[in-house]
Amino acid sequence: MLSSNKINRKIPFVKVEKEKGMITSHGGLHLVGKFAEKVGLFDALDNHIEVKERDSGYSPSEALMSLVYVFLSGGDALDDIEVIRRDHALRLLLGYERFPHPTTLGRHLRRYSLGHIRQVEKAIKEVRDNVFRDRFFKKITLDFDSSVWRGYGDKDGLRYSYKGVKGYNPLFCFVGETEECLHMRLRSGNAYSSDGAVSFLREVLGKVKAGVIRVRADSAFYRKDFVGECERKGILFTITADLTASLLERIKSLPSDGWEKVGDDEIAELYYRPTGWEKEYRCIVKRVKRKRGQQADLFEGNYRYYVVITNMFRGSAFLILSSHFKRCTMEKMVGELKSGLGLEPLPLREFFANWMFLLMGILAFNILIWLRLFYLPSIYRKHMTKRMRYHLINIPGRVVQNSKGLSLYLMEEHAGIFQQIYHIITDT
Repeated sequence: MLSSNKINRKIPFVKVEKEKGMITSHGGLHLVGKFAEKVGLFDALDNHIEVKERDSGYSPSEALMSLVYVFLSGGDALDDIEVIRRDHALRLLLGYERFPHPTTLGRHLRRYSLGHIRQVEKAIKEVRDNVFRDRFFKKITLDFDSSVWRGYGDKDGLRYSYKGVKGYNPLFCFVGETEECLHMRLRSGNAYSSDGAVSFLREVLGKVKAGVIRVRADSAFYRKDFVGECERKGILFTITADLTASLLERIKSLPSDGWEKVGDDEIAELYYRPTGWEKEYRCIVKRVKRKRGQQADLFEGNYRYYVVITNMFRGSAFLILSSHFKRCTMEKMVGELKSGLGLEPLPLREFFANWMFLLMGILAFNILIWLRLFYLPSIYRKHMTKRMRYHLINIPGRVVQNSKGLSLYLMEEHAGIFQQIYHIITDT
């Protein structure tokens, strides 16, 4: 039966008039600016960063935060700042006389060295401490991984990775409980996954305070020196182990009644000391029977094995294994950086300029995480970057300036939640 509803296929005629007021498409960035002010982000950047020369009068916070605003509004390149440069209403909302030109912003990023990177990291740590000021983690989970970051052209550090892809190979550490990116180190594309992992771990530990710290990592961090550093620092760890011939032999020698049936899988455990390591550790093994018709592996046989090595000698093997596999959400977070914020590929030629570009993208990502954790209603808790941008950042508004100050007029569907969040941030 055909519907009785008729569709008006004729597009109505409209009269186009010039808007005499000031309109912005990114009214939600004002919330970001007020949040940054509340947690001391502007002051932290200006107090910690010592760049020899300023670009056209821009302070470090003005230059770097303009890039953060670009990322949050949907831009992924320096040229995209032109979109907000023309937005006079947004400049008023964010307190800018003018936004930097793309070439000015590029020159600013090119002045950064490794020393400046460390200054920015100190500033961000100070801000994070302000965000979590009254909150102490009894337990914190640190997820370590590296990711191939595609790149094109002739850029410093751009090399072919182990995957055969030209790019960079940054190290990341995410916090399992909050999903924020705690630390990042940019590396050349040909770096091995765990190169510099121990020093990276030490840097990470300087950024967190918790009663119990746990590290989760994949097989790239299955190394004596990384495990040894965890032991020296009193850190619990679960690391995906390499399935070597000797370890596989031990697994296959386990008695049949040593395997516990859990759903479609089976779990067992043993104690094993890898070659050259100082002591033996608990290994939790999951085996999955290959499906009928699947060819058996010459090395593993009719099963696929997943092994996690840990210094957690107590506790349920199933729960420890389940918790370890939750680190797979880290891949989703890296994907958010790459596609949600458009940080892949990195656009600049200079290595440290690209490092800063990525670091500011991570700061933008974390700002959304912090807002989501502490200032937004629970319905936003699972929103990812693009959805947050649609519902919170890129909302249209009219700005009116008079003797009483600034007023932002929003559509009814946005005004209520905006006012609610604004009052929480500003304590009004």
